[in-house]
Amino acid sequence: MLRYQVGKELPQEDVDDIVAFLHSLNGVYTPYMQDKQ
Repeated sequence: MLRYQVGKELPQEDVDDIVAFLHSLNGVYTPYMQDKQ
């Protein structure tokens, strides 16, 4: 996405770091639902 939005490439080492960070996150995503009144 960076390539298309900014026109630059991200080094593979940075991509690997981002992927490792995302894999370190735990838990379940629960979207916030606002009650309509």
